[in-house]
Amino acid sequence: EASRFFIHLAAADLIGGVDYTSVAIGTWGGALPAAEIGGGFVPGYAANAAALIGSVAATANAGHYLSMRATGTTAIAASNANAPLKPTQAARVDRKLDDGLAISGSVLGAGALAGAGAGNCATAAGIYNEALGSIECQLYARIQ
Repeated sequence: EASRFFIHLAAADLIGGVDYTSVAIGTWGGALPAAEIGGGFVPGYAANAAALIGSVAATANAGHYLSMRATGTTAIAASNANAPLKPTQAARVDRKLDDGLAISGSVLGAGALAGAGAGNCATAAGIYNEALGSIECQLYARIQ
């Protein structure tokens, strides 16, 4: 399903930036659309927030999420290797679309161990580590 999500939308002329004849996962502009700021978008399903951001304190619902990440893998788990955003960038998106907290709502911020403290996308309280200048965050937006 995840590998065909954007292909179906492109074939129906609902989105651009995807080669709907491609089945290659891992290539931005192939089966997955690229993001203008780097990385791209991958759909996926998570049974709970811990599966997404590794934080048992997270209060997200199960469902389908659109993930913004650096590499085009269909794996839903967070890792800093897949992070395309600085915590400040992730926080801005979260504040515009949701509650501004990394561990609650319909937009979640994730790093390798989000919620585990300094050096990651967010603190255990769900506050983005905006003082960090390094790329640490993925974003997950619940779409269903």
